[in-house]
Amino acid sequence: MQRHFRQLLTALLLTCAVARVQAFSLLGPWASWQTVTLGYQWAGDIGGPMNINEGYRWPVPVITYAYDATFLKYYGTEGVNAVEAAIKVFNDLPDVANMSSDLSEFPLEQYRYHPTAGALGIIDLKTWIMGRIFEQFYAAAAAERFTFALRSQIVSPVGDPRQFFSVVQRNFDPLTWNPSPYVNNVLYTYLILKENTTPTWQAVISAVDTLSPELTSLSGYSGVNGGDFGIRGFLKSRLPGGYFTGLTRDDAGQIRFNLRNSNLNVETLFADVIGGTQTSVGSGDSVSSPWSLVTSLTNTTTGSFLTNGIPVVQTALRPGVGKYKFVRLNFDSLIGATLNPYAVNWQDRYVTNKTTKSQTVSRLVTQPDLLISSGDYGVSSPTGTPIGSIHSDTTAWINESANNTDGAAGEHNGPGTTAGLHELGLANFVRYYLNFAPFGTGVGQTDATEGFTWGYYDGSTNAPVIFPLGSSIQEIENLALGGK
Repeated sequence: MQRHFRQLLTALLLTCAVARVQAFSLLGPWASWQTVTLGYQWAGDIGGPMNINEGYRWPVPVITYAYDATFLKYYGTEGVNAVEAAIKVFNDLPDVANMSSDLSEFPLEQYRYHPTAGALGIIDLKTWIMGRIFEQFYAAAAAERFTFALRSQIVSPVGDPRQFFSVVQRNFDPLTWNPSPYVNNVLYTYLILKENTTPTWQAVISAVDTLSPELTSLSGYSGVNGGDFGIRGFLKSRLPGGYFTGLTRDDAGQIRFNLRNSNLNVETLFADVIGGTQTSVGSGDSVSSPWSLVTSLTNTTTGSFLTNGIPVVQTALRPGVGKYKFVRLNFDSLIGATLNPYAVNWQDRYVTNKTTKSQTVSRLVTQPDLLISSGDYGVSSPTGTPIGSIHSDTTAWINESANNTDGAAGEHNGPGTTAGLHELGLANFVRYYLNFAPFGTGVGQTDATEGFTWGYYDGSTNAPVIFPLGSSIQEIENLALGGK
């Protein structure tokens, strides 16, 4: 017995010693079993973790984005710089076919901490935008959070205090596609806990090695939301001053899996995609790119570069597009259309009779795919804390499982496409304070608790930028010190 135990222990240690450099989770609309009771649908969540064959993705190689006037007026040039820096991280990515086999060009951790921003309660706008883009268009779920996820809870009959839970893994190795408890070489475990204030159970995740960094992936850092994580990871995601410089191996693994050429899903082209050919190329486009932009000065000139009436294969078995390119448009929020409509032309590939074919298609863009805005989004319950941001949910996402199954029984939650207008909104408050009255006294707290401020910072010696436009770090310091 003792010998058998030593052999088992040795096998476990050898298993833990094997390097699992990365793993990823896929996002989609909630499955029917992903309920609040099992730890899903927290405030800020837009969907749940999908199985390996149920991933979602944006089906067009070009993603257009624009700034609403509300964002430009409040966040100004520096706000635009922060968003552009976030988008540049994705535009600089190579085609997934050109990534190395082990993804070693991507670091295991990209998290950094800015002490001044942390001390003054400043949250990095660039990192938030990066996380939301990764979630909204690449359909990346929080890798660490879903290494283990509750699948069911069975309550025993009356008189029996026991409860039974089943746990599934929704984190996958990008090389083997097998479920994995590792993220960026960190091994995770879980503990099933119940929230004290709600009938919510959770598989709370934490690193096995207490000296290992937690929440190393961008997807995990930006997707913790309400819980499902130990105290170290939860605080890391919540405390001001943290920021990401780029994508980790785990994040790159998710992108490669989703956009690779051999990832074939039956997908339907957007309704505004038609057959057509280009007659002119917008400035700044690479001639080696498989797609290009065509600029139309007015709506009436559409016919000069789009050939209508060409048959288009709408629904077909399609490979991943390899890479997304984000292109900025000038958006007029008053009339809800781009001032200068753009047509995005590309060679759409599809597979039929074991043969890859292509067709030239074009999509006339009259409103951006991604809109960056600002506003007052109300307060959260029960503390009345101002809501700092909003982002689109998965309501408009399209589940293509009916086209990808042949009458198979059971629930199928994907694969699908991340369709619809995606809006990312940043709150337009400067700084807020929370005061608590002692119970029953009706007397307000003397010393207020300061809330956070949106800002933009990096690893340079430059002071953090404070929003709105015109605010300064000196003002924030004076407020923190009790000055006027």
